[in-house]
Formats: sequence, structure tokens, C-alpha cells
Amino acid sequence: MRAGGVDAVVANAGVMASGGVEDMDLDELRRVIEVNLRGTWLTLRSSTPHLARAGG
Repeated sequence: MRAGGVDAVVANAGVMASGGVEDMDLDELRRVIEVNLRGTWLTLRSSTPHLARAGG
């Protein structure tokens, strides 16, 4: 069985750090960037060819 193409993509993952900047350590900042920025980029990178083929 074969599934249909990709018509739309939603990158809907995100995290936030607790507290303010003065309370955030570098590891917590890295985690926020990994999920919020890199996760979105990876989703778009892998889905863009499929969207382009579908005209999406």
C-alpha cells in the first residue's frame, strides 16, 4: 500500500525555558534552540522536496 503525497506541513514543536535570562544556563539555551529552531529546520528540510512535487 502506498500513501498519498504531502500537501502541507506543520512544524508544531516548541519548548521554553523556565525563569528569565539571568536564570538560564547554556545547556538550557541549547535545548531551546535545538527544539525550536533546529527542529523546525529539519522538518522543513525533509518535507520541502515532497511539497515541491505536490505543488504545495
